[in-house]
Amino acid sequence: MARYFVAMMIGGVAATVYGANLLRLAASCKDDPQVITGAQLQANGWGDNAHVEITNAGTMKMYLYQKEKYDNQWKYAFVPMVPLDGEYMKYIDTFYADKKNTGKIPDMPRDFCCILKISARGEAEVDRVGEMPKVRGVVINAIESLDKDSKRLLREGYPHVNLDRVAIVEFERQPEKSGKGLAITAGGGALSLCGLGFFVMWLRGRD
Repeated sequence: MARYFVAMMIGGVAATVYGANLLRLAASCKDDPQVITGAQLQANGWGDNAHVEITNAGTMKMYLYQKEKYDNQWKYAFVPMVPLDGEYMKYIDTFYADKKNTGKIPDMPRDFCCILKISARGEAEVDRVGEMPKVRGVVINAIESLDKDSKRLLREGYPHVNLDRVAIVEFERQPEKSGKGLAITAGGGALSLCGLGFFVMWLRGRD
C-alpha cells in the first residue's frame, strides 16, 4: 500500500515542477511574437519576450536529428540558423562563386543566431521549414532545460558552439497560458499533500 502513496507524492512533485515550468514560460512570453532578425537575435538575444518571429535568417544543411527511443523514426531535428546578412553567409556566397571550390563543404560557422527544434519525421519536413521566409516559435532554453540526450547530441555535433548562449527555438510552439500552469501546479501540490497524508496515516496504522 505504501508504494501507492509514495507514487502519489512523486507524481504530485513532477506535476508541480511541470506546472512551474509552464508558469515560467507564460511569464517569459507575450501573446504577440516579437519580430526579430537573425542578426539581432544573435547579437542581443531575445530580451523579455521568448515568443519570436525570426526574419532574415537561413537554415543550414548541417543539422542533427534525434530518433525515437524504440524505433528508427525521427523525433526531432535540430537545425542551425545564421543571419542572411552575416559574415558567414557572405563567405558562403564567395566560396561557391569560385567554381574551383564546387563540391567542397565550408567550415562550420563559429556561432548561430539560433537552433530550431523541429518535430520532423524526415528530411522533407526540414527542407520545408528551410524554404520559409520567416519562422515562429518559442525560445525554450529561456524557461526549460533540454533533456540529456538532446544536450549530448548538440554538444557532440556542435562542440564549438556555446549552447548556454545560443537561442534554441521550438518551431511553431505557442506560449502557454498562466491559468494552465497554475492549475497543474496547484493540482500537483494537492496530490503530493494527499499522498503524504495517506502515507503518514498508514505508518500510524502500523503502530
